[in-house]
Amino acid sequence: MKTKNIFSKQGHGGNISEVIRQYGLSMNEIIDFSASINPLGYPPGLKEYIFLNFDRILHYPDIQNFGLIDSLSSYHNLEKSLIIVANGSTEIIHLLPYIFQGKKAIIISPAFSEYEKSLCVNDYDIKFIKAKESDDFIPDISGVLDCILNDPPDLLYIANPNSPAGSLIPLDKIEELLKGISGTRTRLILDEVFIDFVGEGASAKNFLTSYDNLLIIRSMTKFFGFPGLRLGYLLTSERMHKRIKHFFPPWSVGSIAQLAGPYSLKQKDYIKKTRKVVDREREILSHSIELLKDLRPFFSSANYILIKIEMQGVTALQLHDILLKDGIIIRDCSTFQDLGDKYFRVAVRLKDENTRLIMSLDKAIKKLK
Repeated sequence: MKTKNIFSKQGHGGNISEVIRQYGLSMNEIIDFSASINPLGYPPGLKEYIFLNFDRILHYPDIQNFGLIDSLSSYHNLEKSLIIVANGSTEIIHLLPYIFQGKKAIIISPAFSEYEKSLCVNDYDIKFIKAKESDDFIPDISGVLDCILNDPPDLLYIANPNSPAGSLIPLDKIEELLKGISGTRTRLILDEVFIDFVGEGASAKNFLTSYDNLLIIRSMTKFFGFPGLRLGYLLTSERMHKRIKHFFPPWSVGSIAQLAGPYSLKQKDYIKKTRKVVDREREILSHSIELLKDLRPFFSSANYILIKIEMQGVTALQLHDILLKDGIIIRDCSTFQDLGDKYFRVAVRLKDENTRLIMSLDKAIKKLK
């Protein structure tokens, strides 16, 4: 089906500038739980390192992105010929439908709205396969394969972990899917922009040398805490790399991002600490939400939690507006395909901020009863 009105939807969290303009709040009055960014912020020493090398902006960035790709190659233990860097993962999402010039796509939902937008711009017919809430939004791979083999699409979109649910598909299921679509025209676009919070052992990147139909989208901005820089990359087979590399615009990664990427990948203690903190705080936050009783958190492997409101007549937008008066922004998920107005998402932040969220949620629920 061709989707309608997708461009009228607000499909993103983290739009703190708009909130400030609309509600007259200042930056220090707000805690943004709508954007799922590393709660530790950017790596220690990154600001000083960038300032030290700030005069790089006097020159064009390296058009080959050599240092950045070299660092990613070492970090992932992958050949450089499997890596393409870009100005954020969203640039990649918008380029791929154009590059492949297909006609049909399948999106496993709920999913990031930019998949749908990029496909609409390129005139694809789009079909959604809904992952069941009862399965914590983990898709039934056998069912997905039955649907695909009956009418193979050009592109298949799956996020792992899922956004906004945070559910994780085991690697054996990803490989089952890759084997199932092998020999068809279908290419799997696997969005792993939040996989860093789980760990590299959960990534499907080791399948790249065995399957030419796999493209993995990654992001550095979320895990490494610098969304304002914009830095993403694509992992794919060598054959696919040769086919699509020339479609990416030159100089799309700026000099500052080319500095931040390699520096951040070397911060092993920061990477380890991030996963430890997020795992701990996510568990505590999820349990605290459960105790509120009128809210149901779903199990997540990422740095955010999807929550369902189980009160009659109360919507996520109502809750959003009440919490905003407390200086707290949540992500209303009603714009996600196949999610209704009862769902919202919160980022996992640090202990004191998470405690403030719980207190504000408790107060808001009591007010709405």
